[in-house]
Amino acid sequence: MRKCIAVLTVLAMLAGIMLTGCSNSGSDRSWEKVREKGEITIGVDDNVLPMFTEEDETYMGFIADAATELSSRLEVNLKFKRVDKNSKKQELDKGGIDFLWSALPAWDESNEGIHFDKPYLLNRYVLVAAGYSPLGSLAEFEGKKVAVVADSAGEAALNAMEEFRSKLAEVVKRGNYEEAMAELKDGNVDAVVMDEASASYYTTMRGEGLKIIDETVSPAEYAVGFREKDKTLMDKIHETLVEMASERVLENISMTWFGKDMSGYKDEAAVKKFSAQFIGRFDFSDSYGPVFGWPGSYIRARFKGTGLKMAMKPMNPVERDNWLNIIIDGQEPVPIQINSENIYTIASSLEDGEHEVIVWKRTGASSGDLQFLGFVPEEGEMLPPPPRAERRIEFIGDSITCGYGNEASSGDEEWKASTENNYLAFSSVAARLLDAEQISVAWSGRGVYRNVDGTTENPMPQLYLRTTPKNTSSRWNFENWIPHAVVINLGTNDFSNPGEVDTDAFMKAYDEFLKFIRGNYPDAHIFCSVGPMNHRALEYVKKVVEDFNEQGDKKVHFVEIPLMDTETEGAGANWHPSVKTHQRMGEQIAEEIGKVLGW
Repeated sequence: MRKCIAVLTVLAMLAGIMLTGCSNSGSDRSWEKVREKGEITIGVDDNVLPMFTEEDETYMGFIADAATELSSRLEVNLKFKRVDKNSKKQELDKGGIDFLWSALPAWDESNEGIHFDKPYLLNRYVLVAAGYSPLGSLAEFEGKKVAVVADSAGEAALNAMEEFRSKLAEVVKRGNYEEAMAELKDGNVDAVVMDEASASYYTTMRGEGLKIIDETVSPAEYAVGFREKDKTLMDKIHETLVEMASERVLENISMTWFGKDMSGYKDEAAVKKFSAQFIGRFDFSDSYGPVFGWPGSYIRARFKGTGLKMAMKPMNPVERDNWLNIIIDGQEPVPIQINSENIYTIASSLEDGEHEVIVWKRTGASSGDLQFLGFVPEEGEMLPPPPRAERRIEFIGDSITCGYGNEASSGDEEWKASTENNYLAFSSVAARLLDAEQISVAWSGRGVYRNVDGTTENPMPQLYLRTTPKNTSSRWNFENWIPHAVVINLGTNDFSNPGEVDTDAFMKAYDEFLKFIRGNYPDAHIFCSVGPMNHRALEYVKKVVEDFNEQGDKKVHFVEIPLMDTETEGAGANWHPSVKTHQRMGEQIAEEIGKVLGW
């Protein structure tokens, strides 16, 4: 604890705060009108705790507390106006409210035509069961009874899960949560479909002997909504909410009403706090700093001064063999081991002036997750980050994509974390050749339907859902970062023992995974590669790609990577690809993507 306090004390020195918002229109006076009026009218569409309620002209709930803080920072008076669920758009259009603070997910059909900001609440729909219930997963609800609020977004979320709903014995509809919860308490149903904010209120804050089934029925992120033309007002509200997130105000309000932090804007709050870019899958749920674990995740920043320190810690104290590459001003990467919560000097004796730093996770998912706690420049300040690359590539794979042991001296050498360098893996090589940002989602030993040890638990299609690899409950939002190209290199581990492979199960799993990726990225080109350790999966992956092409999806491509040539290229640990092999692979993948996308 003392070390944590020391780190946070040093981080109080951080400077160079930056926020990038939407561009303002010179002819738009929406924020100026609110400021001149000295009052802001917020439309609310709920009247139930924990979100919002009014009793004897007293407002309570998350929305009430957050809006009160917002208006105070804007230095305007606050007025709430109740709006009907189905007339919110009309109320906005006629100017009866300045913006809508919705307690419904943005995808709810009653919100059509409203321009929503980023989510202020990272909500989801879950099942709430009795605390003594033996049920612990969605799969165990077959033949059970579930209650929903009739004509609610929760009912819509349940209906969207057609397979799950079809296995239920009965769906009981009630007028509100209190009535639905009464059915649960009386033992008439086995669970209630509820948004997590309300579920946390009932289970934690009211202590009613209930439990949340920790599987997502459906996302239900809440956001504030505006008239599309009111850009300056949107910018001002957005900027202020990010400020509230960076100062942990939204987190504290969330803890008050839900007993947990479900607040949004954490990604931009981190940029504001740390003045850095976070490229990869970063979990911003902890306001002290983002957590990351996938190989090739990197932090990019600019600073002025003669040196730079970095605060970093392993999320699991037992995992002490995690390695980063530190790249200053584009020079050769310098490896650094993160083995404890500490402040690490990553640059010193620099010429006084402006510099750029990249912190790159060189080790794979199995080495564990890390938490970044900030930069401290020496004799200077943090500067706004450099511009982002316009091109984006996602890589999905196993030990090959991780860069497993690629810096080992020979194939006979056993794997060590210190010889794994994702920065020199084919994925990173290809991304640099194409001047593209990259996200790598890769874990050694994992397959499409089974892993190298023959088990079928947590193959890559399941791990692919996670924001950070070691956090089993984390879920990545695929709208956060949309790639132009996706490169898959899987199948090596499925076929590690060829005689045991169920080829039909492999092809079915690969086909379903491709469909899931296509559903998230409808416009991306997907490159399905096989090699270079073996070609046992080649004909089966090729057949799946051909089936997609025949069905009209011409943006799915097959890439055959030649096998390793250990005589001329050498080999990495346990006969994995060497740095030379990765360089050759990266050049091939870059050429394939370049030809198709015109890069």
